[in-house]
Amino acid sequence: MDGLLVVSVREKSTGLEKCVEVHQLEGITSEDVKRHVLGAVENFDEDMASRELSAGREANDALSGAKIAMAGSDVEKMRDAAKKLRERLVDCGKLHEE
Repeated sequence: MDGLLVVSVREKSTGLEKCVEVHQLEGITSEDVKRHVLGAVENFDEDMASRELSAGREANDALSGAKIAMAGSDVEKMRDAAKKLRERLVDCGKLHEE
């Protein structure tokens, strides 16, 4: 590794690991880079929780739409609602795989 700064983080609840390698950029000091990277690391858990909450809300909205569609008799609306719900659930699963 030839980066100015290399940082690895692991999210405790999901086991998600990320490694960031920072190279010197013109006009940015090594202290600026360290400050930005440390800020990102400090906010990692909060950022992940926010993404999970957002994905959960979208899945809940899709579930509500599916329930409404199932109450009717329009098969196409039911299929669309089921597809949206499936997509939202896949999105939730991807958060834990990253």
